[in-house]
Amino acid sequence: MGEGMMSGPEQQSIKAKPIHVRDVPHQCEEWFVNDSYCMKRITIHPHMRSSAHYHPRKREAFFVVSGELIVQREETLTASKQLLHDLFKAGDVVVIPPLEVHWWENHQSEPAVVIEASSHHEDDDAVKLKPSGPI
Repeated sequence: MGEGMMSGPEQQSIKAKPIHVRDVPHQCEEWFVNDSYCMKRITIHPHMRSSAHYHPRKREAFFVVSGELIVQREETLTASKQLLHDLFKAGDVVVIPPLEVHWWENHQSEPAVVIEASSHHEDDDAVKLKPSGPI
């Protein structure tokens, strides 16, 4: 059996390239999407922040591959809606549930790279509250 192949009557894996690449001033995203889930490799450029946003349906998990990021989250599980900010380094994981306002900031002089694994992506499932840009 060749590299990247799985045995079994219903499963076969293939080598795939990103189906979508989005390069904007604050980050570059490489998307791998199917009907069930979405995976992205995201490079956050130095001294930039993503948009403040939330997803009504999408659940996300981010694995930091390299660099450091401050992840800002508005705690939505309490009435106080407290703003939380945490430093995430290579090897750390952050999980963002639906409806939680979040964004990240790269205060370093090097890019930060994260892998996003999430439920299926839909363009209408992102509500942007503040634009991305320099920090």
